Amino acid sequence: MLKWFLAFIFGETMDFNPTKETRNQAENENDIIAEQYLAKVASYSELCNEKISSSYVCIEQIKRIFSSESERQKVSCDDLLKEIQKSPLALICLAKSISKSAHKQASKREEQELFKVLKNNIPQIDPKKLPNSGKNALKPLLDGTIVPWCKGISKFETIKTIDGTFKLPKSDNINYIFAKTTIDTGGGQRNVDIETRKFIEWAKKQTVIVAIILDGSGVDQSLFDIKDLPDNVWIGNNKQFQERVQKELQK
Repeated sequence: MLKWFLAFIFGETMDFNPTKETRNQAENENDIIAEQYLAKVASYSELCNEKISSSYVCIEQIKRIFSSESERQKVSCDDLLKEIQKSPLALICLAKSISKSAHKQASKREEQELFKVLKNNIPQIDPKKLPNSGKNALKPLLDGTIVPWCKGISKFETIKTIDGTFKLPKSDNINYIFAKTTIDTGGGQRNVDIETRKFIEWAKKQTVIVAIILDGSGVDQSLFDIKDLPDNVWIGNNKQFQERVQKELQK
């Protein structure tokens, strides 16, 4: 995080290279945050207060553990919390059990990191991260159209929400970004592959540029080798996208 801050201050190029190691590091950081929070929280009710605690810990997991252990130990949840706070080892073990999973948060966090990198490295295209739901979200439909997100849309009609937009200086067009990061193989990789291929078919029907940015060691490399794509469909990792943008800016 410090490296990114210094890069932003001094105008240096940022890198986006998600790996298992970066996800594991984030997992450890979440454990430490949960441990520090557990050590200072004043009561069990405060620990279960979603407005206070949900950023650090999983509330349902807390309730499950405390309900089970307080009954087994024949003590109140508040007394159980006090006993845990007396033991550094107990704090560490409980923190690991209730901390937010960095792996589950990874997709959202890495999307945010990607757009920070794009804004720093190629600010000329005004890259903007869009929300996944709500009035400002954009939802592509299988028929090639795009609509504002709303609860009434069937999941069988839609594809993954648009992740962001960008504009090239010599055009008024608002172009779209579809971004995915895949580290592991297996079910997650298959889901990304299916979503990406659906999105490519949608992108072919558009008149603006649709950039499909795929990062991580788990990406199916055959996606980068798809032939006969129209000029408005760009596929590559984030570095290739930035290189493509730089070429467009030099025209």
